[in-house]
Amino acid sequence: MEKQNQHFIQQAYMKGFSPYYFEDNCEKWEKEQIFVLNKQDNSIKQTTVNNVGCRKNYYSVYNENLELDSRIENIFNIVESDFIRFREQLIKIINQINLTNKPGQLNSKYRTTICEYVKLNYIRIPKIMDWIYKEAEKHEKRISEKYKVEYNKYSHQNISVRTMLSLFDVRGKDLAEYFFENDIHFEFFGRTKGTLITSDNPVIFYNDNNPPGLAYDDTIIIFPIDQNKLVKFIKDDGKDKYLRIQDMNYVDKINHILYGNATSEVYGPSSNILSRLNE
Repeated sequence: MEKQNQHFIQQAYMKGFSPYYFEDNCEKWEKEQIFVLNKQDNSIKQTTVNNVGCRKNYYSVYNENLELDSRIENIFNIVESDFIRFREQLIKIINQINLTNKPGQLNSKYRTTICEYVKLNYIRIPKIMDWIYKEAEKHEKRISEKYKVEYNKYSHQNISVRTMLSLFDVRGKDLAEYFFENDIHFEFFGRTKGTLITSDNPVIFYNDNNPPGLAYDDTIIIFPIDQNKLVKFIKDDGKDKYLRIQDMNYVDKINHILYGNATSEVYGPSSNILSRLNE
C-alpha cells in the first residue's frame, strides 16, 4: 500500500464548519472549503478539508511482509458513516422543534452513534497518539537492548495503534459506554446568531469545581457537532434534552476553550471568527 493521507478529523465532519455548510445551491468544491488557524504562528488560511486534520499513514499497521495495512481506517469509516446519518437526523429533529416547539426524540441507534463518534474523536487525535507512539518506540528499544534482538522500527507503530484501540476505559467501562450512561443534551442556536468552531482536539472535558477528569462525576464532556450545534454529556436528571442556546457569550466561551484545547489547528467558517480567538 502506498502512503496516503489518513484523517484523524473526518472530512465530512469538518464540512459542518465550512462557510458554505448551510448553502444548498453551491458547488461540491465550495462545501469542502474551510478556514484554518495555525496555533504555532497564528496564521489563517483558506483550504479544503482534504488538506487538514490528517497525516500520512496515520493509523496504518504493517503486516508480516512490512506492507501497510489500512484495516483500522476501514473500521473507523463505519463509525464515521454512521455519524453523517446521525447528524442528518438531528437536523430534522431540531427543524421540527423550531417549527412546532415540541421536543424531538433520537432513537437509541443514533444515541449509540454519537457516543462512539465522540470517543473516536478523543482517542485518535495527535495529542494522544503522539504520546503513545513515543512511549511504544521507547519500549521497543528497551526490549531490543535487553534481549539483544534487532530493533524493528515498524513494530511500535502496530503497538501504538493497538494501544489506542484498547485504552480509555472509565471505571471498568468502555469510554463510549460511559458517555451513553450520561444524560445527553443537544444544544443549538440560529445560524445567524453565532458560530461554533472545532479543532484537531475537539472533545472538551470541563469542570468548574474539580480537575476536568472522568474520575469526577461533575465533569462535562462537550463536542461541537457543526457550527450551530453541540452535544454535551452530563449527569443531570436522567433525561436527554434539546436546548436552544440564547446566550451567545456561552458560545464564545466554548470557542475559546476549543481554541485553548487545540494542539496545532483550529477550524471555522471565516477568518474573522478565528482571528478573534487571539484577542
